[in-house]
Amino acid sequence: MFHTNGFGSITMGSNARDLVALTNEALSISITQKKSIIDTNTIRSALHRQIWDLRSQVRSVQDHGSPSYTKIMF
Repeated sequence: MFHTNGFGSITMGSNARDLVALTNEALSISITQKKSIIDTNTIRSALHRQIWDLRSQVRSVQDHGSPSYTKIMF
């Protein structure tokens, strides 16, 4: 679960859905790069993609006049 406060910082507490999403992202990257092993850099890239995707979703929600605290659940 990802949370954001009014200052735009994101706190993370992972649950099964978050871990599945991260695994799927890492697999997608490794398949695209034709790698048979998922290394640390692939996991970092997957996490980076998820965080930036989350931030764009948070900005989109905040632009539509929602309260300063938004909770997004996957």
